[in-house]
Amino acid sequence: MVYHYFPRLVERRNVLAGFITGRTADGCDRRALMARPKLMLLDEPSMGLAPLLIKEIFEIITKLNKDEKISASC
Repeated sequence: MVYHYFPRLVERRNVLAGFITGRTADGCDRRALMARPKLMLLDEPSMGLAPLLIKEIFEIITKLNKDEKISASC
């Protein structure tokens, strides 16, 4: 499920953690998604990102809400 919503992680799954920035899941904690939450609290998911990535992050958040019924609070 995580790779479905964050396809960029597929490319990075074999990269050592020391070479990946803190936003490895493009703004969301992938481990939190594996627990199938009903609510995710996101701390500034768009801070420091390029405008195209901000758009992508909020599209993913919208899809998670629609498909998985996960609410998000930023």
